[in-house]
Amino acid sequence: LPPSAEAALFRYWNTAPEPPIDQVIRVRQVWDTAMTKQSYSSYSAMTEWLELPNHHVWQRNAFRHKYDPTELKHQAVKMFHKTEERYPGKTMVNTEKLGGGEQLAAELRELGIPAKAVPPRRDVRKNDLINRASSILRYFESGQVSLPERGLAPWRDEYEEELRSFPDSDNNDYVASTVLALEIIFPHAVIDIPSYEFAWSPAWANR
Repeated sequence: LPPSAEAALFRYWNTAPEPPIDQVIRVRQVWDTAMTKQSYSSYSAMTEWLELPNHHVWQRNAFRHKYDPTELKHQAVKMFHKTEERYPGKTMVNTEKLGGGEQLAAELRELGIPAKAVPPRRDVRKNDLINRASSILRYFESGQVSLPERGLAPWRDEYEEELRSFPDSDNNDYVASTVLALEIIFPHAVIDIPSYEFAWSPAWANR
């Protein structure tokens, strides 16, 4: 059963240095557009993930702002090209296949950017964000998901604060983007995973 809504779902944070570029398999920028055709008054959020060997991921960035559809497309294009400069040929954009997300992915593809709108995972009893979040907690708890050191990631405090307070947080844009990202990266449950054995060594941190 999912954890109680009265208790924090996200409680464990693994910290690790940035992986070597040659160990990065793919970079995903995952947008929660928080838009429908009727309204775009909420935040749009993007989380960026480096996919690594042995079913590990390292979160490189988190960002949110309020945009109208045109501003959102321009920002998505800008952030894609900035990351693509560092990881040429490895960057992909994902959105949720709903409303503004599907529109954004289509517009990015017209510009030659690899972008795909994907439906949320359907293997939970209810397709709501609390149940979906509960289904991806294992990846934080197992240490498969790592974040940068706080001093090197100015976004981390705001990001963690939202996830820690979910589902009672004022905003859930980072949560929605994170859940969608891990549903895409881990399409099937992965347990008893081998450790990540490269130059850097994730240090478990329960902060």
